[in-house]
Amino acid sequence: MNEDKLLKILSKYWGNESNLIVPNGDDTLAIPGYDDRAYLVTVDTSLENVHFTEEILTFGEIGYRAVAGALSDIAAMGGEPVTILIDLEIPAPQTEKIESIYKGISALQTKFHFSIGGGNIVHGNRWRITTTVIGIVERNYILRRNGFRPGDKVYITGDIGRVFYFFEELKNPDRNSEIFSKLREKVAYPTPRIKEIRKIKSEYLLGGAIDISDGLGIDLKRVAEASGVDIIIELDKIPYVEELNYYKNRKDFYLNLVSSGEEYEVCFSCKNEIESPEVTKIGEVKEGSGKVYGKLNGQFFEISGLGYDHIKKLSQD
Repeated sequence: MNEDKLLKILSKYWGNESNLIVPNGDDTLAIPGYDDRAYLVTVDTSLENVHFTEEILTFGEIGYRAVAGALSDIAAMGGEPVTILIDLEIPAPQTEKIESIYKGISALQTKFHFSIGGGNIVHGNRWRITTTVIGIVERNYILRRNGFRPGDKVYITGDIGRVFYFFEELKNPDRNSEIFSKLREKVAYPTPRIKEIRKIKSEYLLGGAIDISDGLGIDLKRVAEASGVDIIIELDKIPYVEELNYYKNRKDFYLNLVSSGEEYEVCFSCKNEIESPEVTKIGEVKEGSGKVYGKLNGQFFEISGLGYDHIKKLSQD
């Protein structure tokens, strides 16, 4: 069992979706808004001992990261946030830690100008932050997973790979502190690519998009299946920070890049060549049946399943 198979089983309970502009199966759903706008709605959970621990992140970073992950879904649809709802589970009434969570969130409010519209607080046995984001987007220009077309180029924002190597280095008592600091930066303070996608979307006609939350391989498999295409990724074109050169000669370097989850970058397609320092062209879309292939040194191999799957891991455990 994996996450995608479970969702297919549950899809029979979705009910009448005719009133939705974008139904289940994308980064967010979309419902009719005012004038030529649509509302975007998404929900994301950050759970102690699954997504974070107190030993790794401060509570300010925990709050920031939890909401950043949900905002990344809005970015992938080409929208921008309006307000969020926070459902907070707390193991004890620790006011200082709770306020730190909200201070972390406020850093994102300053950058993206959304409000906290409400939420819920409940007592439980561990920390949990569930974020619902309501965003807005142009109704006739919503980026979806099924928008990749043969002939499109594939682009990605920012860099990937730091999250994977951060968790690898956690096990290493002799790690390089400067490199580790750069890795940790991406884990603690990922940047939702809302402004970057809004800017590029205003200058180019984009095809489809998805945010990289589970890993480039598994997330692109989802868009390849939704679009009915194959995707070829040139592995040596994937952007990564200079510090990752430290690992480049180690086994499976490029496979680790495409397996790295919770990067919160946006991968999208466009027929045109995009000239922007904020994105990197990493591949192309071909006719096909939902596969993702990596290309390196003239050789091709399938990378469709590479990434993190909560349900599959649970089944294995």
